[in-house]
Amino acid sequence: MNAKEAMVTNASYHADLLATIASLANVKAERQRQAVHVKDLKWQLAAGKVSIREFAEQTKNARKEHEAVRNSTARRFAALLKGNRETKESEKEWEYVEALEREMKERESQNEINKLLDEARTKMADLVDKQTLYESAKTALQVLYHSIFDGPTEDFPEEDRIEDALNAAIRRHEDLEKQVKSERRAAELLERAAVCMGSCHGYVQEALRQPQMPPEQTQGEGSMTEHHALNNARGCVAQSERFVDKARRASRVVKPIKRVYIAEGSTTGDILFDNIFPEIAVYSKAPPSPLLITRVDHKSTNPAVQTKQMLADVSIHIQQLAEERDAAHQRANEARHDLVEVASSANALRKALYEFRRATFESFVAQIPPAGPPPGYDDVGSTGRDPP
Repeated sequence: MNAKEAMVTNASYHADLLATIASLANVKAERQRQAVHVKDLKWQLAAGKVSIREFAEQTKNARKEHEAVRNSTARRFAALLKGNRETKESEKEWEYVEALEREMKERESQNEINKLLDEARTKMADLVDKQTLYESAKTALQVLYHSIFDGPTEDFPEEDRIEDALNAAIRRHEDLEKQVKSERRAAELLERAAVCMGSCHGYVQEALRQPQMPPEQTQGEGSMTEHHALNNARGCVAQSERFVDKARRASRVVKPIKRVYIAEGSTTGDILFDNIFPEIAVYSKAPPSPLLITRVDHKSTNPAVQTKQMLADVSIHIQQLAEERDAAHQRANEARHDLVEVASSANALRKALYEFRRATFESFVAQIPPAGPPPGYDDVGSTGRDPP
């Protein structure tokens, strides 16, 4: 069945769907207003309950005072002596009646609000059903259009053009979503790598603060502290490598990051941790990395100078990580900006495609002659029209 035949077959169904959608076009806005109304009534009901408790307490106190004045022999005798017993009792009675009236009035108001709330909830449920029907009709209409127009339609080349543009926009939108996600992930991993190298920087500083001792004293407490600090620094570098590796897998745009190799010494040989880096050959122990370029340009054989140079290299590494992290954030922001534009374009194309398909459907169906034979002379005469 081609597109034209499908439109003829589904003409009545199409008209019913359009009528349903048109009749329920305002239901979403009505539901939103009704939701606000229900919320307001609930607030009034809650506030009224508080007022009732307060008025009930006032009524209770007023009643106690009224009964106390009325029943107290001493007070009644004192009131008689002063000549104002009836006035006092009448005053307390009036206060009690007034408090009771306030309480009863608030209770009546609560009953009215409860009735209004029940009515509002009933209407809300009806609007929910109508909105469900509205959404179902819209979905059914889209399914109908897809079944008729999706893919190449030789009779409607303009529809094909809009559809192709929409599909391209959707693919572009999906690609940008993936890019935003991957760049954000890369930025997060690079930030974690920078945190690791910040810790490495601290450990190298700790090693630098240890006193430099002659080789015969390298088994002391200072040597072990330095040894421990540099071990921790190497662990931080290794962890940073792993984060950078993951970041480069997340985003191929992330560049390799140079790092300092934290050289290893030997507590039993000639190269000791408190007399660190006496030879450049120590740096050759660094395992090759496909991602990270090892810096081995330290010229000095002085342990303190070499440690300071290593500290400077760690700082450079941290700066490079920060630059790559910021670049990833920038790429994510640019992709997100493009994503908004593409989404807007896709929505416009989606609306244009819907309008074109609807207009095409209605225009084509309007040209279909009515089914059945033409009216007879008697029928025409009864309507006062000439036969065709």
